[in-house]
Amino acid sequence: MIYGVLCMRSVTISILALIITWGILGSLIITQANTTIVNTTTIPTSITYTVKLINSTTVANKTITHVYNYTLYYQVTKFVQNTVYVNISGNFTNGTLKLGNTVYIKKGVYEVNLLYQPLSIYYPFIEPSIIFNTSYGIISPNETIALVYKGKTFNMINGVNYTSYNYSGNVNGQQISVNILQNGIISKLENGSLELILESFSNLSTIPLTTVTNSQYMNFLNRSYLYAVYNYSPLSNSLIPEGYLQISYPVVIGNNTITAQITQIQLRAGKQLALPASLLGEPVNFVLYINQPQNIPTSFIVNVGAKNITWNSNVFTLVGESKVSTPIGTFIAYQYVHNISQNQAQQVLYFTPNGTLIKEEVVEIINSTTLPSFSLSFAGNTYISPFETYPNVFNYTNTSLPYKVIAPNLSFTISIVITIIIVAILVVLHKRD
Repeated sequence: MIYGVLCMRSVTISILALIITWGILGSLIITQANTTIVNTTTIPTSITYTVKLINSTTVANKTITHVYNYTLYYQVTKFVQNTVYVNISGNFTNGTLKLGNTVYIKKGVYEVNLLYQPLSIYYPFIEPSIIFNTSYGIISPNETIALVYKGKTFNMINGVNYTSYNYSGNVNGQQISVNILQNGIISKLENGSLELILESFSNLSTIPLTTVTNSQYMNFLNRSYLYAVYNYSPLSNSLIPEGYLQISYPVVIGNNTITAQITQIQLRAGKQLALPASLLGEPVNFVLYINQPQNIPTSFIVNVGAKNITWNSNVFTLVGESKVSTPIGTFIAYQYVHNISQNQAQQVLYFTPNGTLIKEEVVEIINSTTLPSFSLSFAGNTYISPFETYPNVFNYTNTSLPYKVIAPNLSFTISIVITIIIVAILVVLHKRD
């Protein structure tokens, strides 16, 4: 009981601290996050690459390099909803592009989901609406990708000058370097000993993505959701504020597939507000989840009040209704619970009657007592630009004073003269007495 009182008091103090900080953030707030609905995408049905396989060996402190050149062809034979069927061929031996025991690709027909398999070697393409000129991550049902932005260049392809966005990074644990044209086609890919260089593409085709039919979740888009983050501190034996988490939805792609952009926001003097996260060991400014709404950590659900819901691919069970305090007020909310480990930890979600997530907690269960170890608390729908720079409050550069400083030598002389005059007056007055 004492622990509960102390914990509640500490959380209240933390919330007040965040409200004060929220006031400071006011000057950095910009426009709301908007959602773009993409119902079609344009892809080339024919792509040709020059391929280099580079084999380097070291003998007696000398490096010997052999380069094997091939041509790789991609031909889209058909597409069904979000999936393209690609026939891959080339002039490599025995229908297999390989170096030693490493097989990169084989001839044949492959199915590639354009939304869930971006940057696939089986069809080197990414939907243009999810290309960003910054470092970011992508998590889809098929891929985990970290892209570290290196800048942009210009490439002449088919006699046309294209902007190319260049990244280093990691795809499913494989280190890569990739250049992506503004239309989504990969112009260059390096993966270990493999190098793909775009020669040409043709027969651009605009294909329809599955039409949006579920309009329920559309009511939650075209805005951002800001959450105050609290982590447990053993020193204070309470939850303390760590910063913010911002969720927005930049793109809806086809039917029931959304992108959730999740960004860590933290106040650091002289630094941008986005706190880089580590994905596959690479620093990224935000992570873009691509999936159906129930399979990603969204800021909403569409079936609030149901006995069971699915959130971030986990099933949660309704416990009941409760009052929940947040930095912007108190709400009546539906409480849902998911057991992370049997009788040891739980994940608890609180949703308002309209389906908005207003609080998330992870609690540990020790001797039948629940102890919070992590919490997110809703702080409003205001959008904060993650690339704004927070003022450097430790570097005050205005050194001018609101008054004119007297020269030291002159002030010293004046003080001596005034002192002598005062002493003389006192002596004269004393003699008169």
